[in-house]
Amino acid sequence: AREWSGEYITDFQELLPGAACHVDIENKNTEEEEVPDISLISGQLRPVCAQKENNNVKSESLVLRNQNTTLSTQHHTSAAEFLAQRSWKGLEVKRGETQVTKAVEGRSGIASGYTHELVQDDDNT
Repeated sequence: AREWSGEYITDFQELLPGAACHVDIENKNTEEEEVPDISLISGQLRPVCAQKENNNVKSESLVLRNQNTTLSTQHHTSAAEFLAQRSWKGLEVKRGETQVTKAVEGRSGIASGYTHELVQDDDNT
């Protein structure tokens, strides 16, 4: 591993292959040694979906479709996994446990000045 010397280059052209400051990066990850993907939302490991070429697939392969001839694929994303695993609180039906109250009229107007709020004159400030 290289250590940063404090030197920096502002010209992107100098970093491109063939330029004086270009450095080749070795790809150490092989199929056997893949770095796990950690979800920033849930903090759990996600499966690494490496696309492998399948040379056995023919153009005559069977594909299931619905009536509208649309295909659906499932992607493993952290957001989808988070939404599938979350649970709601406060929306449960608690019959007999909560007191019944009449509905009250809420606010009206726009957020910068609701109708029930007092309007201040410039003379009084």
